[in-house]
Amino acid sequence: MSSRDGRSSIENPHRTTFDPPRLSWTASDLLKGEKMHYRETLGRSTFIYEDIDLDLDGAVDATAIMHKVNDDENDNTYATHHRDALPEACYQGHLATVRLLLDEGADVDARSDDYGTALQAASSEGHESIVKLLLEWDADLDAASSLHGTAIHAAALEGHSQIVQMLCDAGANVNAQDGEYNDALQAASAGGHCEIVRMLLDSGAEANSQGGYLGNALQAASLGPYSEGGTTSDLQLAYSGEYGRMLTQEFVDSQKKSARMSFNSRTNDNAQTQLSGSAQPRTSAKNHRMVQMLIDKGADVNAQGGAYGSALQAASATGLLEIVQLLLHNKADVNAQGGLYGNALQAACFEGHEMVVQSLLSNGADIDARGGTYGSALQAAVYEGHDKIIMMLLGDGADVNIEGGFYGNPLQAAAYEGNDEIVHALLDLRAKINTQGGFYGSALQAASARGHSTIVETLLDNAAQVDMQSPNPDAILEVVDFWGRDRVSRILLGERCYEESSPTLDDNTQSAFSGSALQAASSQGYEGIVQMLLDRGADVNAQGGLYGTALQAASSQGRKAVVQILLDRGADVRAQSGFHGDALRAAIAGKQHEVVQTFSFKIRFQASFVGMLQRCVASGF
Repeated sequence: MSSRDGRSSIENPHRTTFDPPRLSWTASDLLKGEKMHYRETLGRSTFIYEDIDLDLDGAVDATAIMHKVNDDENDNTYATHHRDALPEACYQGHLATVRLLLDEGADVDARSDDYGTALQAASSEGHESIVKLLLEWDADLDAASSLHGTAIHAAALEGHSQIVQMLCDAGANVNAQDGEYNDALQAASAGGHCEIVRMLLDSGAEANSQGGYLGNALQAASLGPYSEGGTTSDLQLAYSGEYGRMLTQEFVDSQKKSARMSFNSRTNDNAQTQLSGSAQPRTSAKNHRMVQMLIDKGADVNAQGGAYGSALQAASATGLLEIVQLLLHNKADVNAQGGLYGNALQAACFEGHEMVVQSLLSNGADIDARGGTYGSALQAAVYEGHDKIIMMLLGDGADVNIEGGFYGNPLQAAAYEGNDEIVHALLDLRAKINTQGGFYGSALQAASARGHSTIVETLLDNAAQVDMQSPNPDAILEVVDFWGRDRVSRILLGERCYEESSPTLDDNTQSAFSGSALQAASSQGYEGIVQMLLDRGADVNAQGGLYGTALQAASSQGRKAVVQILLDRGADVRAQSGFHGDALRAAIAGKQHEVVQTFSFKIRFQASFVGMLQRCVASGF
């Protein structure tokens, strides 16, 4: 575009004599530009010149923008699109744009779904000059949103100490409660910002304020170093589950993964960082100082609540030995129950922190305390395969047959994970091989469900009962009640459930509904294990579990080879039981065409079978 004097607008970016272009730009277009560097007023219109890489077509008529920002509320398109203008400008750090919008009548306390209030947006991003401007315009210091809490929460979490001081000096409520971290002190502690913690305490922050994701500031500080870009949202998702109810294995696995993601995101300086599960303790001088500071201000070391239940469990989960010792020195209850792991010892065992485990045991931790997802410290260590910790626990007298938790007992956990050495070690210590309980019912069912043929053989050689049924039929009803019959039906058909709020099941967890090891192996198609179990005397027509029979389990999942093995061993095609009623209906419901064809040779002339096939063809089978 050329100007009237023949030069391009890029060569002459500050030219003031031109006709304003007819604009259809929006407020958000304005915010996409580079930093503003020039402003002047011509008559009743205000023009902003962008960086020199923008032509005069980029000059924006602010009056037109403000007309659209303040458009009729009935115009939902503009009202929805432009109400974010001021918060977005504050978030992006465009001081000139913020000043312009305020001068033209924008609401200083405007808020958006993405950024919260304008003051929160500027505070979270550390834009001091914009915060100062908003304060001059009397922005509401304590306006809250679910995203950040209040402005001081946002600044504290992100470590913007100058803004925290500005807000304190302006009279912000340091004890305002809202947002994920409840208050500014917890936010600063979670962020690992020692000086801001000190500043807030000096400004009257309450050290024992309870609430929020991490329960209190002490628990947040005890959790360990925070890394920008890593938050606790993943762990929060895991923690939201109902641990007292029947859970699926995939949910437990995702819980473990999410927890570790959160832990590993909280890294210290390179010289101090240790991987989770290392034999060497992790350290954090800043967090140690914060914990001591909070204790000196009267923080209750035994306060309950939050994701980890207590400060001691948080420090134990992340392997911060020095903080664990500091909390114990200040009379933290080593056996406090609650939180994600049930207790501090189970947390340390699950995460593989050997020195923390030693410290907790030497300070009186109950080695057989029950609770948490894995029921006991031994089961947690067994599930994760931490051999040294397992030996430590067994050497200190841990009960090898302790019951409880997702897997029922340590042997079932080891069988599920396929850890041959641990299975042998537990059996050598007289673990009860036929103990019933847990999601899989028994160690043999767990190993069969996962296809661990070596462990199946080991268990059978040690007198595992091949036809033992699940001891708790009500557990199946609880699962059906928890997810709903329709969802269970989809699970049995092999379909995934993607609802974010619900656990999902895959091929390795569907067998949890089986009533016996043979059903578990059959549903997964483990031909070798099926043969082994049958050779050891398994009843091919044993009934129980959600599938009813092994044949129905294999049929519903389309395990054609297993179906043939079972039929050759005398499986009854017409046996009535289970979710689908019989094996044929199970195959039809799962649209397992080849299995249905196999059955057709067995019951070719049965009238009900012919009628059923006709209905299936009519429905698109």
